Amino acid sequence: MNDQKIQQLYRDDAPKYDRERFAGRQGQLLNQHQSAALLKALSGIQKNAPILEVGCGTGRFLEFLEHQGFTDLTGVDQSPEMLVEAAKKTRAQLVPGDVYRLPFGAGSFSAVFSIHVIMHLQRPATALREMSRVSRKRIIVDMNNLLSLSAASSIVRHGQNAWRRLRGRPAVATAPNQFRFRQFVSMVPEAELQQKIMSYPLPLTGPMPGIYLKHYQRLANRLGPLVAPNWASQYLLVFQKSK
Repeated sequence: MNDQKIQQLYRDDAPKYDRERFAGRQGQLLNQHQSAALLKALSGIQKNAPILEVGCGTGRFLEFLEHQGFTDLTGVDQSPEMLVEAAKKTRAQLVPGDVYRLPFGAGSFSAVFSIHVIMHLQRPATALREMSRVSRKRIIVDMNNLLSLSAASSIVRHGQNAWRRLRGRPAVATAPNQFRFRQFVSMVPEAELQQKIMSYPLPLTGPMPGIYLKHYQRLANRLGPLVAPNWASQYLLVFQKSK
């Protein structure tokens, strides 16, 4: 999916985004894992330090960090519709802007984080360089793992879409960009990888009833490490800039 289609998707989905993605059991689980990983990634950053979220969307992480006592928060997003929703739940400064041209000076923030953004971009390396430019200490970004258990489902989905197009039927949504760790780290040349935090252990699946999700999680947690050492679907990578 290209950048223009992503913009259109989030523009249309803004009013219902949180309700459709995080009201159910699987969405709640995802949000809990991601929020806990983010708080861990921000360990050592002062609560009054300036922090930027790139691609803040409806402001769920900014709201979470406010509740954790962080006081100098800024969110940037290309979607005015998403920022309207964010303003309903957070007192953070909200700024319209492009991930490829962030409207801030070099070193403006102690920490910059971005979750559920890089996976959608056509030019992830450009976006990561911008995040590094405006951060003076730490860059925190999530990575969809190419070597995870969910990679197989991604391959299947692409095969299904090829068949659907041959039959003149519309394609279904495909998995977002997935990376190998070394590949991703190479896109942040000005900082050193300090920490790798599992932010979501399960393969990314469609909606699943809570009772099945519970057993599915247990099975994945037991079998995942046996399949590969870096088996989880998503990780938060914490980069520290050189002094």
